[in-house]
Amino acid sequence: MHPVLIHQIIVSLINILVACLGAGLQSWTSSYWQVAPEIVDCSYSKLNNLF
Repeated sequence: MHPVLIHQIIVSLINILVACLGAGLQSWTSSYWQVAPEIVDCSYSKLNNLF
């Protein structure tokens, strides 16, 4: 794979993680077990939009 492409994918993954963590942490008042699935769902849907 081309290094630039790999770099773009890594940056995209980090951006997704940050966005989803931010969304999850806003509802931090709820328990971890509610926040974690939210972050996973968010990451998964954003990944589907990427590829």
